[in-house]
Amino acid sequence: MRKLALATVLVLVASLALSFAGGGKGKTHEMTATVVAYDQASKTITFKDDQGQEHKAPVSGAALLVARSVKAGEKVSMSCHDNEKGEHMAIVGIKPARS
Repeated sequence: MRKLALATVLVLVASLALSFAGGGKGKTHEMTATVVAYDQASKTITFKDDQGQEHKAPVSGAALLVARSVKAGEKVSMSCHDNEKGEHMAIVGIKPARS
């Protein structure tokens, strides 16, 4: 019973942390991008969007584990959390892009 209660609390805390990570504003969307570089020290990823524009954004949550293994030039699908202005505030998910 205690394990179930602990698991429930952990899920609740994780959900709250994700909702506050972007200040509760903005939106999360999927996008395909080409990795330029990942900086493990600053936990940021630099990528090019479909229009060829280069962007840099912090990586958070489970995406941190995947970001360590991405290579420059690799196409990925990313879940981005944007602020109300549409600026990338955090990359919260990364997976290989579909061909």
